[in-house]
Amino acid sequence: MDAQAAPVEVKPRPVQITVVRGRHMKNTKGTVLHSYVRVEFNGILLGDSPKMEVISEKEVEYNFTVSFDCAVNEGQNGLDDIAHKPVILTLVEILPKEKKQKEEKTAVLGQGLLDLLPLLQGECKFKTTVTLHPLAMSPPDIARQDADKPEMEVAVSVPDPLLSESYLLDSNLVKVTVEALYSAPDSWNLSGPPFNYVISLQLPMIGEYCCCC
Repeated sequence: MDAQAAPVEVKPRPVQITVVRGRHMKNTKGTVLHSYVRVEFNGILLGDSPKMEVISEKEVEYNFTVSFDCAVNEGQNGLDDIAHKPVILTLVEILPKEKKQKEEKTAVLGQGLLDLLPLLQGECKFKTTVTLHPLAMSPPDIARQDADKPEMEVAVSVPDPLLSESYLLDSNLVKVTVEALYSAPDSWNLSGPPFNYVISLQLPMIGEYCCCC
């Protein structure tokens, strides 16, 4: 976003995220899946859904809602964060207790990213389906390439537009999508250690300013 034309008239607004339901749910043992969904944004845990029980491969209704306040380029969860930081959805399985087991054990079945960019394009609400991909710590059966990946139906809404119509008309928003990466190191596969990888792209701007996203 253009730092010289910050929309100072915009007040903090609550961004509401609802995990409606899950599809293609699979567990590691047995036929009944006990699970919950974890929602995070900008390094903050927004909440964990109630624990749900569903037969494997069936849909499960979560209807779980979290929210955070979107500020105006000041502090955490500003418009810049909305533009390039996704909401992280994690599906966690609660494993059956074994004999003499005291603490609850869990397994991460998959993780997906929810893009909030439509909120910066004038939308006040939208629905989307987020595909959950296995992680390095996911069980081997879940990480099979031929298996249907779990999906989450998610709804996002704000009470009022985050940006005014006049600001949208005077703004430019560049979206860059990285579709594929070739000749990646072997350490980047699912069996390797977990890392966060970032791709940077320098964009020329008018005058003496430049942008790196």
